[in-house]
Amino acid sequence: MGNKLSNLIQQASSSAKTNGKPTVTVLYGSQSGTAEGFAKSLVASSQGTAFTVRAVDLAKFNASTLPTLSCVIFVVATFGEGGPTDSAVKFHKYLTNPSLPANFMQHVKFTVFGLGNKTYARYNAMGRAVNSRMEQLGGHRVYRHGEGNDEACIENDFDDWRQDLWAAISGQFALPAAVSQPPVLSAKTSPPVFEFDVVSVASNTRSTSSPFQEYAVATLVDRRELRQSTASGSTLHLEFDIKHAGVTYATADNLAILPENDPALVTRVATALRFDEDGVVELKALDKATKLPFPTPTTIRTILSQYLDLNAAPRKGALTALAHYATSSVDQDRLLRLA
Repeated sequence: MGNKLSNLIQQASSSAKTNGKPTVTVLYGSQSGTAEGFAKSLVASSQGTAFTVRAVDLAKFNASTLPTLSCVIFVVATFGEGGPTDSAVKFHKYLTNPSLPANFMQHVKFTVFGLGNKTYARYNAMGRAVNSRMEQLGGHRVYRHGEGNDEACIENDFDDWRQDLWAAISGQFALPAAVSQPPVLSAKTSPPVFEFDVVSVASNTRSTSSPFQEYAVATLVDRRELRQSTASGSTLHLEFDIKHAGVTYATADNLAILPENDPALVTRVATALRFDEDGVVELKALDKATKLPFPTPTTIRTILSQYLDLNAAPRKGALTALAHYATSSVDQDRLLRLA
């Protein structure tokens, strides 16, 4: 382990900067997409700083290279009863390996923002595990450990936590104060992430893609609300008859439910957006590291039915972005108040 650690330290010193700028890596573990969105917003907000910032999905990250990174921001969600997200299982196993030496992360500057829900007993267990383990391995904290509670407003928690993030990291790298506070990035100045085209069924010569998830159809046999009051949310007990669904399982497995929006609502949204529900969307990511939000090509109806939560309260970030595009000052004010 000694020679290996020495080699990693040498790699760290040679890869600490990109194009003369210190490199900050945002590592995220996301189950529903919230942590991924937060990670990418950190990259966007870094414009104007003296850093090269990149976001990397833990599913694609080689954990053994962690000691070679100069500065890491972890944005990790807790899944189920205190475990890592599916994308972070291998990373969690690597980081918690008891054979790692106490000084293994001594050259890594780090901070952690964890996402969780206080209705679960092991609230934010993944974020806390990463935070404590990095300290045990000699990592150098550059900013306070933050936590977001999805039971309340997790976006507000995240915004409060990151308020002084870049200033604190800049101080750790002895950078001038002028670059420690990045300008606010508006939706209008954000670089595009995707290119898309909507074509009519007649002009589309390719069939639509298969869905991301394989699924089985089962019958819902029982549905009970577990909360006395649903003012702040709902927790349902659901039972399914899977005798004829062809599903196998083991104790403590998780069941994912793939809901669809009401067809009438889908039609209303498509009409408001002036899209033909049968129109076929072809989407292309401009960055190979960016994941597509739905299969491509696919129809407007499929996107609105299966891949967008049309009934959920919009996120603060979405409302703020919409406000930038509002052509009416009245609409803009309303959107900003809602945000």
